[in-house]
Amino acid sequence: MGNIRRNARGSAGFSVLELLVVLGLAAVVASIAVPATSELRSVYTLNATADQLALEISKARMQAVARGVFTRVRFGECSYSLEASADGSHYTTTEGPYALPEGTVVESEGANPTFGRTGLAASPVTISIGRGHSHKTLLVNVLGRVTAS
Repeated sequence: MGNIRRNARGSAGFSVLELLVVLGLAAVVASIAVPATSELRSVYTLNATADQLALEISKARMQAVARGVFTRVRFGECSYSLEASADGSHYTTTEGPYALPEGTVVESEGANPTFGRTGLAASPVTISIGRGHSHKTLLVNVLGRVTAS
């Protein structure tokens, strides 16, 4: 059988030194892979949050047209909600508040996205979404179209 070592009972095996070397190499590979995996998870969570918020903004626009009311998406410190108003001045919450994923920061430059009865936005809005070192931006134009970058 060539170079295979056998113990006193005659079965083949590995020495303790060989096992320690393999375990050491596995630990090095794991220490490299774990931070990369957590960064990927952060990016995927950011993308999913941006997609969800874009859908919620589009949903608010569709509700404004379908119900003939004013609607908006209101962002809080760690949540968002959909609100509606018959006259455009006194809003009540229709859905939410929904929690944002932990560690996600949302900032709306200007006002919250607000839509009139025709589905047009009151003004263009830029929404910044951040998580860790990653950032995404949602742009809502006056026609109500939401784009991500």
